[in-house]
Amino acid sequence: MIFDQAARQRIVEDLDSSFAVDAGAGTGKTTLLIDRLAAVLLQAEIPLSRVAAITFTDKAAGELVERLRQKLEKALAEGDPAETLKRRKLVLRALKDLEQAPVSTIHSFCSSILREYPVEAGIDPQFKVLDQVQADAFEAQTWDDWLKATLLNPVEALIPFLNLGGSLAQMEKVKTFLLRHRALVVRPAVPEEPSATRLIIQLKAFARSIPQTLTACKNPEDKFFEQLVSFKKQWDALAASSLSGDAVRLSLLELPKPKAGTKANWDEKTLTQARGETAQVGEAHQFFAALMFCDVTPSAGSQDTIGIK
Repeated sequence: MIFDQAARQRIVEDLDSSFAVDAGAGTGKTTLLIDRLAAVLLQAEIPLSRVAAITFTDKAAGELVERLRQKLEKALAEGDPAETLKRRKLVLRALKDLEQAPVSTIHSFCSSILREYPVEAGIDPQFKVLDQVQADAFEAQTWDDWLKATLLNPVEALIPFLNLGGSLAQMEKVKTFLLRHRALVVRPAVPEEPSATRLIIQLKAFARSIPQTLTACKNPEDKFFEQLVSFKKQWDALAASSLSGDAVRLSLLELPKPKAGTKANWDEKTLTQARGETAQVGEAHQFFAALMFCDVTPSAGSQDTIGIK
């Protein structure tokens, strides 16, 4: 006797309950489905036209119909003589309905409903369902058309992504992931962009102090000296542009490292003060950048995580 025979029996006989069956290949799931369908038709006396059996593939749907036909024909031949007439009528009705039975893939099932009610659905009743090759081609063409139409003008939502080195190939990967996992897509609560005003004031003051700080260095090849010069050039270029208030550009500035440089190359007092100011403005800049590029993830419980860094 099969160890889960009681559970199998309940699936077939308890027609008022719904079941989710999780089992490996070859364990008899399809056989149980056939037995339950037969019980629905012959014991509950529900017509096949009121039953929807959904499969993953057209091949599986065909096999399900054929196996159900064999089950019904066997029931017709082995019926109890006392119930032969009634049972025969039920079996014959089921066999007749089998040709139009809603045993199909989800695509075919939905198509049949839409074709039956095209006016209510607001669609052309002559619509066609794309196969996988056609669907892939349509997806690629739609994506290309969207890119051409959208990128003709600046797209505000894409500017930070592209400024951070994002590419069209990466955009397509994100598109493909979201398309394949649409159930995971949850619109996150996006935090407001942090104000750049305070940071700009700090950076401006820091940049203004750099020329005087550099005069205290004895060696222009000193690392701290070079990093201060590099930052001053970045800031001057940004300040001269119309994007001086661009939060993304501000967050991407490379600030000097407070511990860079060699003491022997500097006036000690000036170096100590400059390092302190660098650490202070660096901390403010780091905090600002952290607010700009926070993590965005789907709802709790999802196995996949989408991170925006």
